[in-house]
Amino acid sequence: TAFTDPELEHVLADSGAGLLVVEADRPPLAGVPVAAGPPEGDGDPPAADDDPAAVSFLAYTSGTTGRPRGAMLTAG
Repeated sequence: TAFTDPELEHVLADSGAGLLVVEADRPPLAGVPVAAGPPEGDGDPPAADDDPAAVSFLAYTSGTTGRPRGAMLTAG
């Protein structure tokens, strides 16, 4: 299921996201700019971090407490 706007605002604030990439047009949320589809650029992915302790994926659950909860996953 999709996050509600208040849940998504919490996720954006909690994660410190600088950009929200969505499949459809929508206004900025919680002051975070929105891009429809993949960001424009030269097509090169960001450089990988060689540190196995670096966060490689941040997943948010719907949360049984009513607030989304983030889980940081590392490459190592």
